[in-house]
Amino acid sequence: MNVIVIGGGASGLMAAITAAKGGHSVTLLERQARVGRKLLSTGNGRCNLTNLNMGLPYYHGQDAAFIRPAFEALSLDATLDFFHGLGLLTTAEDNGRVYPYSDQAGSVVDVLRFAADAAGVTTRAGFEVTGLKKTKRGFTVLSAEEKKAANRQLWIGGLCCGAALAIASNFQQAGLVAGTDAGKAGFITALYVVLVPVFGLFLKRKVSVPTWIAVVLSVVVVSLAVSAEPLQATREKTMISASRRAISFFIFPFSFPVWVHWVSCSFSVP
Repeated sequence: MNVIVIGGGASGLMAAITAAKGGHSVTLLERQARVGRKLLSTGNGRCNLTNLNMGLPYYHGQDAAFIRPAFEALSLDATLDFFHGLGLLTTAEDNGRVYPYSDQAGSVVDVLRFAADAAGVTTRAGFEVTGLKKTKRGFTVLSAEEKKAANRQLWIGGLCCGAALAIASNFQQAGLVAGTDAGKAGFITALYVVLVPVFGLFLKRKVSVPTWIAVVLSVVVVSLAVSAEPLQATREKTMISASRRAISFFIFPFSFPVWVHWVSCSFSVP
């Protein structure tokens, strides 16, 4: 299983190490430049690991028993065995407080960091998580960097599309002035829907089957709509024109949702 732990503090490092030792592929994400920075200031720089007198009577509040599951999952002996197993020597004061033998919080940070590396944890420091997005296979982590990249690509795509449409509109007007039929000019202009997937092939992007289906349906709809002749007195021509319009309006609702999905995905970050 792929596991992502958000936050490289004491609990995050412990969770990452435990999951990695359980055989999972673990990635630890930390917003700061390095993991365990807050640990360096605990216990006045000495890092009070635990207390020999640890127990429910020493916890106060309306419902102190809420801490019971934590005690059952990781007892005092298990806590000391965990850190001793990482190679950290400890010492206890008369009041029961347990500190690293070096009396330096940096020793605790180092053994946790080294243990995470030894267990195969992938650590990414300077990674700010902005949200989570549920997918079919699990969750996708959203970061500030990816959001900036997506906005930048959206601006570039919007400007390019706007410029292309402006040029196409001017060419269309020039064609109408030159005497081109309005229906033909409209049909050629509407073919811009084919350009994005074609450009995608040149950019080595995979164009999905629904995208090509949307393109084909859109071309059929536009060709039927623009080829329908104006209503005339002849009943036969009127029926043909009405049939073409009816077919185009029937196909459009099926092509539109796919086309919208294609447009929304065309400028997404890969």
